[in-house]
Amino acid sequence: STRTHRRSAAPRAWLPCAQRTAATLEVQVVLHGGGVLVEMPLLVQESVNAYGGLQHRGIKPPEAWAMARTLNIRANEMVLDPMCGSGGLLLEAARGWPGANFVGVDIDQDQVDRCVANAAQVGLPLQVLMADVSSQGGIPLPTASVDKILVDLPFGKKFGSLDTNPDLYPSALREMARVLRKRGRMVVLVDRTNLPLLYASLAAIPRSTSETERGASVLALAGSASEEEA
Repeated sequence: STRTHRRSAAPRAWLPCAQRTAATLEVQVVLHGGGVLVEMPLLVQESVNAYGGLQHRGIKPPEAWAMARTLNIRANEMVLDPMCGSGGLLLEAARGWPGANFVGVDIDQDQVDRCVANAAQVGLPLQVLMADVSSQGGIPLPTASVDKILVDLPFGKKFGSLDTNPDLYPSALREMARVLRKRGRMVVLVDRTNLPLLYASLAAIPRSTSETERGASVLALAGSASEEEA
């Protein structure tokens, strides 16, 4: 069931709201198998216009927006997606925070072409480069030149594999750490299967380039965000 509520004048009080669009907060309560699941939104998108409808589809727009929102992007910052694919993450970030500079990198020329086509479709400026993030110095950007990174790492289903991810994650994350500025921020999306690998890979980054040594922060999000899982 779904209930919508509005705040009353009394402190710590909630009242039902008949009109969903007028509610301050939407709470979903699901009863199943003797358990209770309560869902509440942590982030709320102010604009009702999500991209969707891109010529080349990828990550779902609401989840791309949530990742970008978590980055707290500011004007004139350099924002990088080092595995940009068709560009869904960067395009949603560029739509919501147009004052920043957005760069996408992908090892696959076909994906680079898709990203360029999607950017042209929606009229947003992106710099898109073909490069291998898994090699040392593979990202064609100077050390400590990027303020924010958002990346949807391969789950090993549509892209990559569970056999190759143990080599890919550590090398790619080391290279991301190289280009990330001191006190920068990175948001990473993985599925639950690869979450332990992500944590181990972050812990293995040499301290001279690690996010903890340089004061940067990393947020890992576990879930599935692609229309066809990554």
